[in-house]
Amino acid sequence: MTIRVLYYGTPDFAVPPLRALLTTPPEHTDPVFEVAGVVTQPDRPSGRGKKLSPSPVKQLAEEHQIPVLQPENIRSCWDEWQEELSRVLGETPDVAVVCAFGQILPLPCLHYPRSGSVNIHASLLPRWRGAAPIQRAIMANDTESGISLMQMEEGLDTGPYFAQARIPITETTTGGELHDALAALGGEMLVQYLPMIVSGRCTATTQDECGVTYAKKIHKDECLIDWHKPAKEVAAHIRALAPFPGAYTFFRGKRLKLLNARSLPPLEGEAGETFSPGEISRAENGTLEVQCSDQTVGISELQLEGKAKLSTSEFLKGQEIASRERLLLPSQKNSVKT
Repeated sequence: MTIRVLYYGTPDFAVPPLRALLTTPPEHTDPVFEVAGVVTQPDRPSGRGKKLSPSPVKQLAEEHQIPVLQPENIRSCWDEWQEELSRVLGETPDVAVVCAFGQILPLPCLHYPRSGSVNIHASLLPRWRGAAPIQRAIMANDTESGISLMQMEEGLDTGPYFAQARIPITETTTGGELHDALAALGGEMLVQYLPMIVSGRCTATTQDECGVTYAKKIHKDECLIDWHKPAKEVAAHIRALAPFPGAYTFFRGKRLKLLNARSLPPLEGEAGETFSPGEISRAENGTLEVQCSDQTVGISELQLEGKAKLSTSEFLKGQEIASRERLLLPSQKNSVKT
C-alpha cells in the first residue's frame, strides 16, 4: 500500500521531515510514502544582489523531481487553488503534512486530503503555540522541548495531537542546536506515526487549555541585550537567538553579536567592590564575563561586526580590554572606574 502525501513547508526546519519521507527505504516501512507534490512559499530576494532564491524545501523537491507549487496567498483564492491542486496531483492525496509553511491555511484546504492535515510543531503543545516555539522555550529556561504531531484545525496550533516526543534543553543549548535536533526528530516521528494516523489507528489527544502559552514572533528590537536583567535570563536570551538573528550588544561603537553564554556566580572586585550591569568583569585567559543585575554571564562565542565568528579565546587574542570597560550603545559615553 502507498500513502500519497502533499507536503507544505518552506525553511530549513521543514527539510529533514520531507527528506525522511523521500528516503525511507520501502523495506523499512509499510505502507510506502509517495510525495505527490510540494507546496512552498514563492521565491524571495536574498543576498546582496537581491536575487530571487528558492526555499530549501523547493530545492530538495526539485532534486527528487517532485511537482512544486508556490501560491502567494491560499486563503484569498481557495477555489482557484483547489483547481490547481487537482490539475497537478490528479488523484486527491491521502494526507497533507504541514511543517513551517509560512501561511495560514483555510479550513477547506486542511480537509482537502482524505485523512486531513497533520502539522509538525516544534513544542510540547499546548506550551508554546505560535511562531517561535524554539526560541521562546530557551528564553523561558524550559528544561525540555519536543515535537508534537498535531491534527490541524482552523485555530492557531489548537488541534489535538497524535504523538509527542521530548528533547532536553541544557544550560548550553542554543536555538540553532535545538532547531536541528527537533527537525531531525520531526522526520523520525513522521515516518513512525503517519501510517497509523492515515489508517485511523492513532488516537488524537485534546490539548489542555490550562497549559497554553504563546510563542510570539521574534522582533528585531528584542535582539539588543539588556544587561540590567538577571544573568540567567540574559544567558538564555543569548542562546535562544543564536545563531540567527543573534543577540547583540555594542563594543567600542561596533555591534557585537553574542552566540553562546551561561550564567555564572557573581564576581567581586577589590575591597568588595561590585560591578555594574554591562561592565566586563573579566577578560583574561580565554574568559570573558559581563555583569548583569545579579550575577555575571560568561561568553563563549561571539562575532564582531564585519568579522568572522570566533571563540572567546580567539577574540581576546586580538583585543586589549580595559578594566571595567562597558558594553554600550554607540550614543553612550564609556566611563571607566578606577
